[in-house]
Amino acid sequence: MKKFLSIVKIPVTIYLGYLLICVTLALFGFITVIPLAPGGWKIKTPSYVDEMDKKTPEFEQPIVIYNQDSATIYSTEIQADSLIRKVQSIDAKENFSIQVIYNNSQFEVPIRKDFAIEKSAFEMPEKLIAISDIEGNFEAFSNFLKGTGVINSQYKWTYGNGHLVLLGDFFDRGKYVNECLWLIYKLEEEAKQAGGKVHFILGNHEVMNLIGAYNDKAFKYVNGKFWANAEILDLEYKKWYLPNTELGRWLRSKNTIEKIGDILFVHGGLSPDMFTQNYSINQINEIVRNGIDKNMEDHSLIEQLVLRNKGPLWYRGLAKEEIEESVLDQILLKYNGQKVIIGHSIVDEISTFYHNKVIDIDLHHSDNDLTTGLMISKSGYFVIDSIGETQKLL
Repeated sequence: MKKFLSIVKIPVTIYLGYLLICVTLALFGFITVIPLAPGGWKIKTPSYVDEMDKKTPEFEQPIVIYNQDSATIYSTEIQADSLIRKVQSIDAKENFSIQVIYNNSQFEVPIRKDFAIEKSAFEMPEKLIAISDIEGNFEAFSNFLKGTGVINSQYKWTYGNGHLVLLGDFFDRGKYVNECLWLIYKLEEEAKQAGGKVHFILGNHEVMNLIGAYNDKAFKYVNGKFWANAEILDLEYKKWYLPNTELGRWLRSKNTIEKIGDILFVHGGLSPDMFTQNYSINQINEIVRNGIDKNMEDHSLIEQLVLRNKGPLWYRGLAKEEIEESVLDQILLKYNGQKVIIGHSIVDEISTFYHNKVIDIDLHHSDNDLTTGLMISKSGYFVIDSIGETQKLL
């Protein structure tokens, strides 16, 4: 027993010392998250919670709302060191653009006339990059896209015929959600013109912010900045993404599950409960789309299944390896897939499960200015970071 205690004494002492250093750094505000162990275990410090809950107004990107043939653009501007409301009404039948300003840079976003519902299946491109769970961290997101050659310093698409897969949860926690959304919106059209594709797949936080218009309990992770900005704009936050808004109608064209080649991309995961319902990918996407504009209390039984813990937006069982591999094989066989790529469940590094049939790409994106994603090419699967360096995964 004494020998055992002497063995464990050293690592325990080191770990306690590590925690003491982290707590000290947290008390002085140098860090907002303390990693406890591999696999995503962490605690958020009071300064993290305060930062998210703090209702301090900051510069806000344009919100475009339609009323028949007219459009009203709500935004903010700084005059005499004060943040003030700016409202502009225009003829929606005419072509128009908005300007997105971030720090000392900006980009123009041409507004589109309409949107088609996205397809659910695509051929595998020559090259593909995927990232998930940015949570309003525009700095990390834009740095990653620049470093991996997806965009240039002017925020323009440079990835040619490549595909960019964004695996959900760009909403909540962070302050720069609309910066991320407008950039994705813009890149979609630029990628299309170049023969490429941007896949924006809904996560649970996108859906929570859409459903929140009908039940504000879903707004529990919204950064306090947005409540403050809603007061400045004199525009309730629940109206920012309704079906009569530009971002709202764009988001409602998106899918929850897509298949690219023989790979299934889904934010949360695929549960046995969903599998037994025998729904196709198209049907699942349509169930989510129909359930978005309802109070959660009015959801049908199938909408409850698809939009809650056992559904593709929330399910964590694949990252936890809760089901037998044979069950996963049945799910893959049903959809004629070989792999599932997921976000939602935080890991310290891009990780594989079930003999490489599941790849989890949800890292601590919201806490860092530099981050990591997954690259797929004919040469295999690679981890790729914000400066474009790659490491073979499979």
